[in-house]
Amino acid sequence: MKKINLIIAAHPDDEVLGCGATVSLLSKKEDFYCCFLSNGISSRNFSVNKKKDEIKKRKEHSAKAAKILGIKKLFFLDFPDNAFDSVSMLSIVQEIELLINQINPERIFTHSKYDLNVDHQVCSKAVTTATRPMARKKINEILSFEILSSSEWNFDEKTFQPNVYFDVCQTYKNKIKAMKCYSRELKAFPHSRSIKGIEIMLQKRGMESGFNFAEGFRLIRSFK
Repeated sequence: MKKINLIIAAHPDDEVLGCGATVSLLSKKEDFYCCFLSNGISSRNFSVNKKKDEIKKRKEHSAKAAKILGIKKLFFLDFPDNAFDSVSMLSIVQEIELLINQINPERIFTHSKYDLNVDHQVCSKAVTTATRPMARKKINEILSFEILSSSEWNFDEKTFQPNVYFDVCQTYKNKIKAMKCYSRELKAFPHSRSIKGIEIMLQKRGMESGFNFAEGFRLIRSFK
């Protein structure tokens, strides 16, 4: 039986930024599923028709990225973009619990609680609550990832500090390729959410861990 992984992300493109190269590495031998809590578009200042069109395109882009990385299936929830804090935590936790019961993952990837983006913060807390040990089932490991233009913009004393690294020398180019599917979300360097910014972070995490390119994660919980 293949190990089952579930990515729980706030918005489409977070899965690529957070763990794209690692997914591409592990999906050769493991199964990956991904859930987006929001469409990542609805808070933007578009007309109603334009917004519908942009949401459709964002979903199409996520499907293309998933194919590149080896994600088997995507799930889309409908929580308000950039306003997760306006929704009861219970409602988000319950939706995540339903999905976990359906997928029955052994490993979960999700956001860091230290991100600047409020949706990322709420997502992290909701996942931690939904996977509390008394109801964890097969979940053996939970890892949080960093998101460029959110994690590093938090200048608080408590910031994302990785303690788990994956050598992605063979697959980091797939992360770049998948991110290009979300071309509308990319910025020009020196913005961190640029192709060059992504490559620099991959090299930085590589320097920290003795690899040429690496993705870093923070272990939230592990059961052996």
